[in-house]
Amino acid sequence: MQERLLTRYDPAVAALAVKYRCEETHHRRVESFALELWALLRPFHRLGGGEAALLRHAARVHDLGRYVAEGRHQRHGQYLIRHDELLAGYPEPARSALGLLVRNHRKSPRLAPAAWGTDLARRVLQLCALLRLADGLDGSRDPAVRLVDFHAGGRAAWLFIYGLERIPGDWVRRKACLVQPAFGCVLQVVGTGAGAARGEIRHG
Repeated sequence: MQERLLTRYDPAVAALAVKYRCEETHHRRVESFALELWALLRPFHRLGGGEAALLRHAARVHDLGRYVAEGRHQRHGQYLIRHDELLAGYPEPARSALGLLVRNHRKSPRLAPAAWGTDLARRVLQLCALLRLADGLDGSRDPAVRLVDFHAGGRAAWLFIYGLERIPGDWVRRKACLVQPAFGCVLQVVGTGAGAARGEIRHG
């Protein structure tokens, strides 16, 4: 039997975002991208509503550690998730999973605790992959960037993005490093519109 993570959206997370002055526009766009990706990648996962709620929470507060310091803000964010009294009623293991998602939204990922078991660890890894990619898609903070289409076939998928060229460097590619180990698919990112670019994201 799958261990249930959450059953609903928790307003305490919104209060936490306000407390630590999370950049609302960016966090809401990352939340929107994350939920779109969650839906589009359904052929490669069996995540349910509880995971979607946890993903929304992580998207809304993934940068809260910037309140402490810009450097290593992912680590500060995980600490705040673990210890802030606003989340005193947040259930386990969801609270630890939320902290891990915040920790893993950038830089080298940290693995889930061995005590969780393979199923829970796999689901959290998939959520980490979605959050990282969603954050990458808003890397330019440009509202023109949007997902326009998606195709899947076998173990491959194609994600079509309008405004991909507006995102600096290889930000999306670096942010998508967990897609293949999490979902077992090779993701092709295809730019649409003027100045479109195309790149293949692989890992492992």
